Amino acid sequence: MSKEGIDTFVLKLHSRCNLNCRYCNIYNGADTSYALQPARMTPETAEALARRIREYKRADRDSLVTLVFHGGEPLLVGRRHFENILERLAGILGSGYRWTCQTNGVLLDRHWVDLFAAWDVSVGISLDGPAQHHDHSRVDAKGQGSHAAAVQAIRLLQSTAVGRRLFSGTIGVINLACPPEELFEHLIELGIERAEILLPDSHWGSPPPVPQNAITTCYGEYLSQLFDCWLVSGAKVRVGFFEACWRLMSGQKTCHEFWGLAPLSVAVVDADGSLEIHDAFRMCADGLTKQAGLNVHTHPIVALETSPLMGALLSPQSHLGEQCAQCSWCNVCGGGMPAHRWSPSSGLLKPSVYCESIKKFLTHVRAAATIYHLSVG
Repeated sequence: MSKEGIDTFVLKLHSRCNLNCRYCNIYNGADTSYALQPARMTPETAEALARRIREYKRADRDSLVTLVFHGGEPLLVGRRHFENILERLAGILGSGYRWTCQTNGVLLDRHWVDLFAAWDVSVGISLDGPAQHHDHSRVDAKGQGSHAAAVQAIRLLQSTAVGRRLFSGTIGVINLACPPEELFEHLIELGIERAEILLPDSHWGSPPPVPQNAITTCYGEYLSQLFDCWLVSGAKVRVGFFEACWRLMSGQKTCHEFWGLAPLSVAVVDADGSLEIHDAFRMCADGLTKQAGLNVHTHPIVALETSPLMGALLSPQSHLGEQCAQCSWCNVCGGGMPAHRWSPSSGLLKPSVYCESIKKFLTHVRAAATIYHLSVG
């Protein structure tokens, strides 16, 4: 595995979901390929993937591989099937890997926690904020919100030492209708120690949702206010989005899918074994994540590494447009999340669709560092 090689594999264990989130890039975006997928990944496909990873790792035995169990909703496969997948993967991979599961929490119970504990699988819960805002987007097929179930899953993980060890934190999509102070206070009230935030999936062919009469940098303003909550609290909740930005502005190195110029070294393995690029590109165009029919049953992982779009993600600095390459924020912003730069006419050569908001936020962070006498580059 080269220095810029793939080190994270997202396994689509189940291609369907028990929620119908309004912003979902899988079921409510441009891509419709999920409809052609089998309901769940078979143990044989997981085994084929493990062999490909082992083959791929031979060039760099010291590299750690991360396996992310995802969906759809991964818990829909059932515990017995899930454990069969784990057994097949572990039997071939041996050592040098770690795994985590991202779930909406609806199906999580003590039996699942026991399974995850037995296999040392960390667990992340999707949470968009207080009930009113979470339930606006994260609904089931009948339009009913899922906040209560998500909070119940969080409380379950927090209720034991084992659960707390496994709980990797929450991840949520920014909703401008939810005041940043309320969002941060909700995380604190729930006792969340680690959280990640995402900007809505958007690109130049499908701009981000903006309230009527909102300023053009409304997402930058929102992030700035949320950052202030985080900073004033003494970083009481570890927010990866802010920590990575802060490290880069301080001249340190970090790896984050939104910030910087580190490779986006993530491969997605769909339920049928298809090898694909980062899921966020599903929002850009139907079938865009599909790379020339690559599949773990028939192709080595290096074939994905050398495909055009994956090559751009693994060597981001050499695939920036002129505007980004000449920007003073380039080393921190890195052009923004690659899928946010996507344009139907020019691919990844434009700046992020959030460019002006990102600049506003970074300017605010630098000013905050001055006010609080903190060290930032």
